[in-house]
Amino acid sequence: MRRIEKNHWHPGYIAAMGIEFRDNKSELIFDEYHKLSKEPLEIDLLIIEKNQGIIIQNEIGAIFRKFNVTEYKSPGDDMNLSNYVKTVGYACILKGTESHVNDIPLSELTVTLIREEYPDALFKAVEQEGGLVEKKFSGIYYISGLFIFPTQVVVTSELDSNQHLSLKLLSRKAKEEDIESFIEMSKTFANKEEQQFADTVLEVSINANKETFKNVLRRDSNMCDALRDLIKDEFQNEIQDEKQKAVDIAMIAAIRNLMRKNGIDATTAMDTLGISLDDQIRYASRV
Repeated sequence: MRRIEKNHWHPGYIAAMGIEFRDNKSELIFDEYHKLSKEPLEIDLLIIEKNQGIIIQNEIGAIFRKFNVTEYKSPGDDMNLSNYVKTVGYACILKGTESHVNDIPLSELTVTLIREEYPDALFKAVEQEGGLVEKKFSGIYYISGLFIFPTQVVVTSELDSNQHLSLKLLSRKAKEEDIESFIEMSKTFANKEEQQFADTVLEVSINANKETFKNVLRRDSNMCDALRDLIKDEFQNEIQDEKQKAVDIAMIAAIRNLMRKNGIDATTAMDTLGISLDDQIRYASRV
């Protein structure tokens, strides 16, 4: 299975967040890889509320204000106090590099870190530094007492699958029921952008969970049809290759059985079975 590099997870994260906040799409700006300076410093995703007083239809966004800095950690990446402070630092740099004084008020900044695994080391360090960690929702932890603006950590493995399927699929341990539910949910997406988001999340998840996706497809042919409509040909070709391998194994067994019973050579056996010339060439070295 092809190893997913760190930066290959991020397109899936951007797409997943597009799905997470699709109910407020018209009220938010998604600024991908927002550059903090001419140097290679950038925020994974800066989410900006277009107008004040909007109600975010997602519990991840309950903490949001006008400017919301988010940092995504790929599965297996560390999340420690240094990572946390660095992300808070991104928010400070964003404030410090504003075009005009108080374009970005401190009172309108938030920080969100997202990771699959529970960050035990981070939370222990926060408490040792005098901060407070509070579980606000399932998989969503608020940190207070260290910085002036609100911060939260989202643990995707703990999120409610009924509300956060897109982020749940960004895992090397995606569950079959979550995959099936996400594909069903994707069928309801009406506009092209949401469909593209779904494609991206699925492609990232498939590369990390090929065997799990194969199990889903083997068990549910209808799901196979739905998946074929959502993803590129590469994965479908791989499934087809597996089916062809199974046919080849059965055919070679039949050829050998006929040769043994009737004392004939391979070519005669293959002619008797009506095997095409192209397939006979493929089978010749295997019987």
